Amino acid sequence: MILTAALVVVKIIGFIYKIPLFNLIGGDGFGYYNDAYQVYSFLFVISTGGIPVAIAKLVSESNAVGRIDEPKKILSLSLKVFAVVGTVGMLVLIFCSRLFAEVVVKTPDSRISIIAIAPAIFFVSLGASFKGFFQGYKDMTPTAIYQILEAAAKLLGLLAVVILIASGKTEPSILSCGAILGVSFGSFVSTAFMFIRFYFGKEPIKQNVQNPIASRANGVLFRAIVKIAIPVTVSSSIMSITSLIDLVSVKQALINSGLPTLTEAEITAIKESTGTSFVATANSVYGAFSGCCYSLFNLPPTITQTIGISVFPFISELFSLGKKKEAYANMDSSLRITSLLAAPCAIGLSFFAYPILSLLYSAKPDEVLVATPPFQVLALGIFLVAMAYPTNLFLQGSGKVNVPIISMGVGAVLKLVTNYILVSMPSLRINGAPYGTLLCYGSILIINLIMLYKTNRYRPEFSSVFLKPIVAALVAVGTSYGIYKYVLFGKISLKLCAVVGIGIAVIFYAVLVLLMRILKKEDVLLLPKGEKLSAILERKGLIK
Repeated sequence: MILTAALVVVKIIGFIYKIPLFNLIGGDGFGYYNDAYQVYSFLFVISTGGIPVAIAKLVSESNAVGRIDEPKKILSLSLKVFAVVGTVGMLVLIFCSRLFAEVVVKTPDSRISIIAIAPAIFFVSLGASFKGFFQGYKDMTPTAIYQILEAAAKLLGLLAVVILIASGKTEPSILSCGAILGVSFGSFVSTAFMFIRFYFGKEPIKQNVQNPIASRANGVLFRAIVKIAIPVTVSSSIMSITSLIDLVSVKQALINSGLPTLTEAEITAIKESTGTSFVATANSVYGAFSGCCYSLFNLPPTITQTIGISVFPFISELFSLGKKKEAYANMDSSLRITSLLAAPCAIGLSFFAYPILSLLYSAKPDEVLVATPPFQVLALGIFLVAMAYPTNLFLQGSGKVNVPIISMGVGAVLKLVTNYILVSMPSLRINGAPYGTLLCYGSILIINLIMLYKTNRYRPEFSSVFLKPIVAALVAVGTSYGIYKYVLFGKISLKLCAVVGIGIAVIFYAVLVLLMRILKKEDVLLLPKGEKLSAILERKGLIK
């Protein structure tokens, strides 16, 4: 709940940042921004992808078996190792910026944005070690504050764009650079907080162990970190590699479908001669798609990920103690809550795609028209992404750290092949891109569930985890969309019409969840004041 509350704040800040940013710099500017961010994300995951999971797992296990002084040793070692890794990642991004810009993402003007975001890799490498340490103690507050500070400090990038525009700098590549500097500053501020929190804050609560076990040697701990971190990093980096290659392949496929690649000067000349505000190039179309769609697409899974992150140290500890039934109970509850949150988000955003995008990006109506059809399909993938992430963590927590590499590798290949084939078709173009995402995460989820059953004999309850939340979401959203479309639309403003329609869906869905008795008592007990709430709901026969 702490992580979820923090991420709600983070995503509100993100909307404050990205929506006006897109309205200011448009599809071209956001294309450069996205190019730089995707390159950064790839190196970021390579540098830090497995750190929090590895450290959280080792810290929780050390406490469980009585090595109470070992967690600090783990943190100290990881800070030294990943400071070096972060430095190397930063230097690679700086000195290979031209290669990334010209050869990888095929937009030379994105080079300065790539350089501007490079310092973030160093800082997040250190911050990831601290996050894993506190999460291993089941203390999510430092991670929550870290994320909020990182997002809030990023707003300075928006301020930089406003200052640049006021000073007459309107080139999309320059504005993109100003915006992405906020990412680097945000990573510095949040990592500085972690240092202060660890060295000047209160000590994590240690278990009362009568006969503590001596800590293992640095060499043993280093090998343990690497043994866990590398498979997790590989499984995480597969999706970052896929996103990066996805960017390249989709742009190339757009070119194959007939869209040109133009310089900023050529685009400006076309706009001046024709009076149009939007020129359909490979960069601008992909920029419209990524700028409008991915902020919304990533919002629900990012929030639901907190459920998996928070339950992970519990699952690791329970498996290490041989308490599989208790681990399965945690896994069931986390999957059910994830499904209850993700299903209405996916279906709701798909049904209400145009009004939501129109409200958020009112300054860019042409880009909204480009982004709406693919987003109606892409939004459905929110459910698959949200459900796939905790199954990865379940496998890693039970010691099967290599399985997610296989499932995510299969998903990556399906995504790339599907994207390239469909986007190259002139009749589809960017509208073909979302289908690869659905195939990718759908295959990951299915493979993970099969392997969880084969390796641990764990099988989630199909009705309460999958069937009932989807049915409730379809009925609630479908009814509210009918009211929006045939009762409200045209009689009140689009903004009020959409807000009322979505509000009806939320209320109707909450009622259906209770009437269909999808929630179980153990799910409600996880919530603040869960005992009182579960007692009330149990008396009324609304939970099992």
